[in-house]
Formats: sequence, structure tokens, C-alpha cells
Amino acid sequence: MSTPAEMARLELLEEFRRTTIERIERITLAWVTLEKNPADTAVAQELQRELHTVKGEARMMGFADVSLIAHRCEALVMHAKD
Repeated sequence: MSTPAEMARLELLEEFRRTTIERIERITLAWVTLEKNPADTAVAQELQRELHTVKGEARMMGFADVSLIAHRCEALVMHAKD
């Protein structure tokens, strides 16, 4: 039998999983769009926002590796804009 804390953690984990899948779909679309049009600053900003959000949400869930990957991708986008 699961404790209320375990149940809450499982619910949070499922929500994280669902929203992260949606974010990764938007991130992928933004990367493809930027490959076709690197000067599209709106898409670059959207990409950075999505990566930043994944980074923070992953950190809150305790997924340090996911947070680090998102952080490095975010840095790549910033570097590419420069």
C-alpha cells in the first residue's frame, strides 16, 4: 500500500512526464524551424523558454541529468544566437 506522499510523488511524476513530452515536441519543432530559418528570433526565444522550463522542472523533480542536458542545450541556443 502506498503512502499519501508516495501517491503524490507518482502523480507529480506522471504530470512531469506528460508535460515534458509536450515540451520536447515543441523543442523539436523549434530546432527544425531554426535549421530552416536561423534568423527567426521568436522561435529561438520560444526554444530557450521551453528548455529553461524543462531544466527547472527536472531540477525540482530531482532529475539532475535531465536538468543538465536542458541547460547545455539552452547554452547552445544562446551561443548560436550570438
